[in-house]
Amino acid sequence: MHKCDEICSIKGMPRGKDPDYEQRYRSAVASSDLGLIKMCLGKNSYETAEKAEEVARNRSSKTRMPLRVYECPHCHKFHLTKQPNRNPLKAA
Repeated sequence: MHKCDEICSIKGMPRGKDPDYEQRYRSAVASSDLGLIKMCLGKNSYETAEKAEEVARNRSSKTRMPLRVYECPHCHKFHLTKQPNRNPLKAA
């Protein structure tokens, strides 16, 4: 059994949204890229910030939980988070 097959079968591979998801997940596991696995592969991705903002507004209005959009450093698409911005821009 290949290393990534073993890890995926133990941890259970999260379900992806795009066609190449399984390959990207297996690649990340094989290279031990935990950042990619945690920050990107288990989340919905949006091509534009505007689309992500729209989804965030709709979801927030239903759950009353504020959501923030951020650009992923791994896939360069946009994800949602409930975490506050850790690095807000400071006014001069």
